[in-house]
Amino acid sequence: MMLIESVYDKLLELYDIYNPRGWLWLVSYSGGKDSTALLLLTLRFARENVLKSASSTMTVGEIYGDPALAFRVLDFIRRHSSLRDIVGEVYITKPERSFFDYILTRYSPPRWNFRWCCKRLKEYPFKKLVRDLMKSRKVLNLVGNRVEEAR
Repeated sequence: MMLIESVYDKLLELYDIYNPRGWLWLVSYSGGKDSTALLLLTLRFARENVLKSASSTMTVGEIYGDPALAFRVLDFIRRHSSLRDIVGEVYITKPERSFFDYILTRYSPPRWNFRWCCKRLKEYPFKKLVRDLMKSRKVLNLVGNRVEEAR
């Protein structure tokens, strides 16, 4: 329970600094356990706070972990009006080319010391989305990572 309260407290702190009336809250959601936990906690936070009264306060982007699960979760959000009102828009980023297209035409399979796939398949498309969104508003990107991954 302590971790949930810690994340919730951090969301309250972010709310004071990056109020959703002036900022678009973007939740990077991959379908993995860390981003799912962040998405659920942010939805709970949005429902219990003023986020629910602002339009397009939270979006979801960057599907790359478990697409089947991620799309089921997004479909669930779309079908439930109380969640849909909180989330607003849903963005799904896609790379310019597929993993196999890169393998067949440009790169060798990823290795521990050459992980081109992360940049090409996740980072670049997501950065483009954020740049496009930032043309009309300020964006706060929320990312769920384990402590070990953040180092």
